[in-house]
Amino acid sequence: MEVENISKKINIEDIKKFKAIVGNPTRINSDKDGLDTINRPYYYDLQKDRLISRYKYDEVLKDLYEKKFIKLSNFKELQSKQYLNKEIDTIEFESFDHLWEILVVDSQKKLERETLIVQDIFEDKYPEENNLFYLNKHHRSVNIHLQKELKENLLPSVRVIADCIGKEFKVDGLTFESRGLFVQYFHESRIAFNKLKENNFKIQGGSRNFLIPFDYSYSDLKLEKNNFLNVIIQLRSFNFLNFGEINNNKIEIPRSLDEDKIYLKSYQIIDNFLGKP
Repeated sequence: MEVENISKKINIEDIKKFKAIVGNPTRINSDKDGLDTINRPYYYDLQKDRLISRYKYDEVLKDLYEKKFIKLSNFKELQSKQYLNKEIDTIEFESFDHLWEILVVDSQKKLERETLIVQDIFEDKYPEENNLFYLNKHHRSVNIHLQKELKENLLPSVRVIADCIGKEFKVDGLTFESRGLFVQYFHESRIAFNKLKENNFKIQGGSRNFLIPFDYSYSDLKLEKNNFLNVIIQLRSFNFLNFGEINNNKIEIPRSLDEDKIYLKSYQIIDNFLGKP
């Protein structure tokens, strides 16, 4: 299916199917085991028949599955093809703590959630195979954009925040040399963020994760009955941090990132390893 022919938003038929399968569970807003706060507004948009982006729709589905509101079969039936959308949704941050929560904590939570879902899909496909094991490998990056006209007196504040986030994402292999330096960077970033906000300077960001082809490692054991295969689940995480008025957040997504094809190719490799016809 061509990328250009895929609507960025789900349609009303998607919403009808969603509501028929999911219903309206009472514990959606539970602080203990309800949906993540960031996903609840989009869940209620769906309940009110409002069209949302395929990406946000899939994020709600993944959250619903992890919290056991729906079964794996429901998730697979409802899942959209969000990876075809090249745009990354960004939000404006209200504080540096808010930035950290979304761009670092929430981004990592999404990676862990999606890794769990992928493993569950494999275990559903191969329920009785004791020779398959699963590892994960996350490829994270952060893209930092600046508006063209940046006041000289605001540049040091932008530099402090960009450096702090860059070290957290290990950009260019650099990270915090100690926990003490991490605390110092975090404290200075809070001050820098407040100065930018006082000057009505926008700071926005967002994340998108994509499944990329799996990798594999085999055992070196000589006895065939003891051989095992590690399936390495790989996810690519794109993170955007924008300083100022930045309206274009697009990434080039190769068509090889078709999840159906990625899974099909992996099943062929695994079946061959297991000696299945």
